Amino acid sequence: MELPVILYRTLNEGTRMFVFLYGDYTEEELTEHTKLTDNEKAYLATVNHPNRRKEWVAIRTFLQNNMGFTDCAIEYNEKGAPVLKNPDLNLSISHSSGKAAIILSDKQKVGVDIEVRANKVLKVVGKYLSEAEQNFLDRKFRDAHALVCWSAKECAYKIFDRPGTSFKENMRVKPFKLDSFGNIIVKLFTDDGLRDYELKYEQHKDYVVAYGTN
Repeated sequence: MELPVILYRTLNEGTRMFVFLYGDYTEEELTEHTKLTDNEKAYLATVNHPNRRKEWVAIRTFLQNNMGFTDCAIEYNEKGAPVLKNPDLNLSISHSSGKAAIILSDKQKVGVDIEVRANKVLKVVGKYLSEAEQNFLDRKFRDAHALVCWSAKECAYKIFDRPGTSFKENMRVKPFKLDSFGNIIVKLFTDDGLRDYELKYEQHKDYVVAYGTN
C-alpha cells in the first residue's frame, strides 16, 4: 500500500523530500502493510497517544512501501535525532495533522518541517520570534509569515542538531518578503560563532513546509 504523495522535490542528486498523507488511514490499516521487528512492536506498545502511534507507523509504511526500503530501520543518535539504516541515509521527519514530510540524503545533514495553517504556534509568536523579527512580518499576512518563520527555525534546529538551542535567543530569521515559495536564511548564534542556514520554504493551501541541507 503506497501512501499518497502530494509534494516531491529533488534538492540534489542524493537528496529528496516528500510530503505525503496518512491521516485517512487507521493505525490498523497502516500496520497491516508494514513489517515491524519485535523491538519495534515492543516500542509501539509503550506509546499511548493514538496520534503518535499512527505517526510512528506511517513513516515506516512510507519508507517500506513508497520507497521500497523493505528491511530498513530507524535508529536514533545520542541527541535523539533519527537516522535511517539499510540503506544508510541521513533522515529528517515532520508530522502535522495527518500530513508528514520526510527528507533523505546520502551525504548531507538534512532538516524538514511541515505545519498546518491552524497550528497553535501562531498564538505564541513572542516565544519564538524576537521583537525585530516580529517587526518585519507582513501586516496583511502576519500569521502566514510567522508560520513560515517558525517552520524554518524548526528545520534549521534539526540540521544543527544541538538540543537546548533557543528559537528566540539563538536563532534569527533574516528579513524576507513572503511569497508562495522561496529561500530563507536562518542565522544561528552559538558559543562557536555565527552560522547561516539557507533553506527553502513553500506555502500551500493548508500547510507550509521548510526544508534544507547542510
